[in-house]
Amino acid sequence: MDLFTSYMKHICFALFLILLPVHMSEGALEIKLLHYLDSSNLSVERGTVEIHNIETSDVTFRQNPLNPADIQKLKTLADKDEFYRMDIVVRQNNKEVTLSTFAKACAMVESKLHDNFNVYLDHNGNIVGVSLAPNENLCIGSHVSNSELTAFHSNMYLFAPETGPVPDTLSYIQKIEREREAREKGGPKDNRSFLAKYWMYLVPLAIFFAVSGAANNEQSGGGGGGGAAR
Repeated sequence: MDLFTSYMKHICFALFLILLPVHMSEGALEIKLLHYLDSSNLSVERGTVEIHNIETSDVTFRQNPLNPADIQKLKTLADKDEFYRMDIVVRQNNKEVTLSTFAKACAMVESKLHDNFNVYLDHNGNIVGVSLAPNENLCIGSHVSNSELTAFHSNMYLFAPETGPVPDTLSYIQKIEREREAREKGGPKDNRSFLAKYWMYLVPLAIFFAVSGAANNEQSGGGGGGGAAR
């Protein structure tokens, strides 16, 4: 194996290591959900989400029901036209990361606690962003009973960057090796004539020179006529 072949194989292996984390979608990742049911900065646990598979958005929600006091707090936020706030806490890269999102409290109430989480991932599968979207985005003042606000009904959608096609470097290396071996062994030679080999390069040059010559002739004739004018 020559130095070039060894170098290219090391590059292939490095590309494999770089792209490997993008396809590692198996394994559970747990996310803690915290929410704020009043204007204070005191959060309470809403529940957890377990992500089983990134590619298929396979997740499991475990969310706590709202008691009558919690429901009243949420309705008070809605009456004041304030925001329902959330923190999403996840442990990744050996540290705890907290991401925040919010929605109109009145939209949460009028959606009857039906909401959607959009979670954005980087190339390594780490969560870098999240947004909360109630099923009803507009608040029209609909009456919602307390019995309709006891449990959350949530969906989660995971968005990861798409990986482009990986170049077939190995096939290219094998082709280079075959060509080198053929040259070393005195393999079949190309016995075509010079014109047969390089006609695709000669034709554009011929056209270029022909067009340039015609343009020069026109300029020479035009210059004489201009000199005669007063």
